[in-house]
Amino acid sequence: MYEFLVKSLPLKHVIRDIAEELNTDYSSISNFYRVDIPAAFGSGFIEGVDFESGFGMIKYHCTFNKRTTINFTFNLIHPLKFLYCYKNNFKHKFPEMEAIHSVQQYESLIVGSKDQYGHVLIFEKDEAIRITSLEIDRKRFSIKLREILDSEESTNELIKAVKDTRAKTHFYYKGKYSVEIADIIDEVPLEERSPLLNYLVHYGKSYEVLWKQIENYYEDVSEKTIRHILKKKDVEVVKRVCEYIADHINLPLTVNKLESTFGFSSRKLQELFNELHNESVNGYIQNQRLKAAMNYIVNSDMNVSEVADAIGISSKSYFSKIFKDKYGISPSYYIKKSREK
Repeated sequence: MYEFLVKSLPLKHVIRDIAEELNTDYSSISNFYRVDIPAAFGSGFIEGVDFESGFGMIKYHCTFNKRTTINFTFNLIHPLKFLYCYKNNFKHKFPEMEAIHSVQQYESLIVGSKDQYGHVLIFEKDEAIRITSLEIDRKRFSIKLREILDSEESTNELIKAVKDTRAKTHFYYKGKYSVEIADIIDEVPLEERSPLLNYLVHYGKSYEVLWKQIENYYEDVSEKTIRHILKKKDVEVVKRVCEYIADHINLPLTVNKLESTFGFSSRKLQELFNELHNESVNGYIQNQRLKAAMNYIVNSDMNVSEVADAIGISSKSYFSKIFKDKYGISPSYYIKKSREK
């Protein structure tokens, strides 16, 4: 079993400590810090991005060849962590408590430690995990958003945790399954780009993930919301359906077609999409088509008819209507202006 200790802040020093525990070096480019897992321990990498103003992100994309714990033990107030499990599963615990929190694929966890006790992350042997951990320095973040936070309800436990700059109490919340957060993470391009673009895309998507996790929390604690208990296999089916839609966006796609392909009743699919994406299956398909259309317009020389065909819409006039409804501008005019630029 590997037991790694992280004894420092800020985020740069977290990556440095992990690198030292792994007996390797780490790289630093602008606000990005990365350590590649040596072959003796496993594979993959751990990367940190410091957005300043008390907000940062750590990405765990790694597999360890033994059961591994990372124990955050620095003698300071620990960040409030917004953890999301994109692939496989991991465990979390507060070091002074016996309880272990298991987080499955597509689940999230929001945790704040008491005093200076910290956190422990547990990764199982040969488990290819992918985790996003958004880290909020409560003192700096509270100063930045003081007026906004003060306008929130004083009884909101999450807001109280953010404003708890002395870490007087624990905070623990396990979120519902969310494919939407996985979709946001999928939108971060993997190709090389300039440092500025790399920073901006991670900055924007990190705040989008943070927004979605907080929104899910608000929905859960609202008395008006009834939380449906979802099964992991149902969430995985929805993810596969979404991938199928993306791969077949140029074909006629109907709920009945998806029903026969995946063996789920149309009613069940509608329920799951409403729960996980807050829209109907047809609404989701249309939005994905329009996103694909925008991509074709920006990155190709297609005309309106060709774009419509490429996203599986046979009627040019219908495509123009729904495009304008969503983006407030006709596709032909958007093409004209974007090509002029």
